[in-house]
Amino acid sequence: RKHFGQAIQCNPDLPEPYMNLGLIAQNEGDYKSAIANYRSFLKKADKEKHRDYIPKVKEALAILSANP
Repeated sequence: RKHFGQAIQCNPDLPEPYMNLGLIAQNEGDYKSAIANYRSFLKKADKEKHRDYIPKVKEALAILSANP
């Protein structure tokens, strides 16, 4: 978690740290933080470069949003 936060501080436009922080938060049951991080990932993700991850993040986001 610490390293992903540092990566965001160094370059807030990197999408990968947001995705990983979202996954960590989801696994810890912090769904509000997971949703925020997943949304940040989707805003910053390159459609081609991250094409394998975008659908998975969207699916996780839909599940989290449906279960407040």
